[in-house]
Amino acid sequence: MLRKLVPVAVPIAAILFLSACAGTPDAATPDAATPQNAPPPTATQDGAKAAAQDGAKAAAQVADTGVRLRLDTTDAEEARLWEVWKTCMFANGGQDLTDPGPQIGTSNRMLDVEGSPKAAHEKCQPKKPLPPVELDEKTNPRYAEQWKEMVQCLRKNGLKVSTTKPGEWTYDDQDGDSGIDVEALQDRCTLKVFGGRK
Repeated sequence: MLRKLVPVAVPIAAILFLSACAGTPDAATPDAATPQNAPPPTATQDGAKAAAQDGAKAAAQVADTGVRLRLDTTDAEEARLWEVWKTCMFANGGQDLTDPGPQIGTSNRMLDVEGSPKAAHEKCQPKKPLPPVELDEKTNPRYAEQWKEMVQCLRKNGLKVSTTKPGEWTYDDQDGDSGIDVEALQDRCTLKVFGGRK
């Protein structure tokens, strides 16, 4: 899961941006954990805070329903969850991508996320994988700060990189990784910084 942070950051952000409000799970698609299985939200102790919450924030929370990944989600688990979502999208009118590009899931069939109908997005939103709460700017108020710490961890371990913006980094020079196992290092640094491991 973690090794895909940089290469798929833009496609995942685009997919999240294009998502619509939540619908109901499709019974014909394989089972996956959904927010419907979670206990209902409880009222806050502080009524003033609840009253101060604006409609835009509440709407954003509704749009974020989906299957939340964890920091320790394996690549195989993540691919299976994306495949469940993709299968739902195709079953509800999702369009095939004719122009090759980044692929989500495990099948060879590629989904045209932008060209798929809004109704498919609404129906399948509860099955859509969402980034771990620690790696989601909407749920982690310290995300930008922690991303800088994660890049510092990469640098301390020999990778010559710099932060371009939260969620992205780039090599400082053309030498690139200089033989470092970038995926393993990024996994370790992400777990250390975002997961609180030492």
